[in-house]
Amino acid sequence: MSLPFVTAGLPGSGGRIKSAPEDFRVEELPAYPPQGSGPHLWLRVEKQGRTTRELAQALAAALSVPEREVGYAGQKDKAAVTSQWLSFPVARDPDPAGLAGDGYRVLVIGKSR
Repeated sequence: MSLPFVTAGLPGSGGRIKSAPEDFRVEELPAYPPQGSGPHLWLRVEKQGRTTRELAQALAAALSVPEREVGYAGQKDKAAVTSQWLSFPVARDPDPAGLAGDGYRVLVIGKSR
């Protein structure tokens, strides 16, 4: 069932909604920040044009961690600029330059339990 627009007789305002990924931004807020030490590496990553799974796969490969051990809170929009936290069971601190990739960049590196 299709209902008529209430303002059908008025001219439109023009413009576009979300015509480019930069028009839509998502920032994940963690329940708690990295604690500073511990066996898990936390990365806050900004991505665009990649799914969360693609990001997890790329970073898991760069850190030599099985993808199934990557932790993250939900899927973020591929057609947006998003930042989110991912965790990896890694004892060593990585070289941030080695974590750079197409469509994403690491913003923060931390450790936690």
